[in-house]
Amino acid sequence: MYKELMISEISKFVSVYNTLVSDEKKIDISYIVSEYDVFIRILGNYIYQVFNTESWIDSTLEFGSIVVDFSVFRDSQHRQRVHQFLLSLKNAFYDDSLDNEVNQFLNDTSEFNEDEKKICREFYDVVSTLNKAIKREAFLNIDVDMSSKTMISRYQTELKEYNDFIVKHIQHRNVISKFDVFFKQIAANKKHMNITF
Repeated sequence: MYKELMISEISKFVSVYNTLVSDEKKIDISYIVSEYDVFIRILGNYIYQVFNTESWIDSTLEFGSIVVDFSVFRDSQHRQRVHQFLLSLKNAFYDDSLDNEVNQFLNDTSEFNEDEKKICREFYDVVSTLNKAIKREAFLNIDVDMSSKTMISRYQTELKEYNDFIVKHIQHRNVISKFDVFFKQIAANKKHMNITF
């Protein structure tokens, strides 16, 4: 569902962009759709490393042979709309935390006693830290294969903390497994940031 939303909003952006550029600079949205996973890494890299709320208008986003030159919006009626779209993307890329949802679930649930809830919170913290590290490295190092030793070494500290937690709490594996099922449901039901163009 989130992928469809992203494609829909990026398609709207591309449609407007294509009205402002020459034919040879027009973007074929079908290429972005067919390479969506790669495009999202490149877009994340742009958001993490290039996007700046002050100078975005002078930046570019490169995806293979596609170059999005944001300066075409400088004197356009769409300038503010594009800026708001980029801000919504930034919020979406940075704010994917489930902290509130997990805390609410653990406060409300009778599935776990207080000691088990403490273990669940600790497990969530370790998993959340690992997920953020993986995401950060995926967006900052777009030229490195996600499953390569080089990539894994970039978040090895967080991975070690995760492994150490599991080993330390092996006697609570049933609690962790049970919580993990709920955690996946919470993640699947998360309402993502509103991304609109």
